[in-house]
Amino acid sequence: MATFDVCINPQKINEVTIGNYPRKIDEYLAMGKPVVATKTLAMERFKDYTYLCSSAAEYAIALDKALTETDAASAAIRRQFAQTHSWKNNVDHLLSLIESTLTNRFHEL
Repeated sequence: MATFDVCINPQKINEVTIGNYPRKIDEYLAMGKPVVATKTLAMERFKDYTYLCSSAAEYAIALDKALTETDAASAAIRRQFAQTHSWKNNVDHLLSLIESTLTNRFHEL
């Protein structure tokens, strides 16, 4: 992946893929790579950092645009966003939710 100019994640939309969490996108963004992917509900959270496509024609246009994104600033923004999806951040968020729930229940007693 280090030598890729653009990373892609094409998917056939069906009942299995429509809700898949796109972990590979996190990996691509963590490397600062421009990403072109199929537009799904799960991909909506990535819309500001990727090119989302619904057709082959959109893919062709997005790939052309993504190939021009060679600046360090865009790569840094993608890496920074990917860090918000790290395992550490996910675990910290879950622990915070558990702690909040337990605290609220304790105060209700």
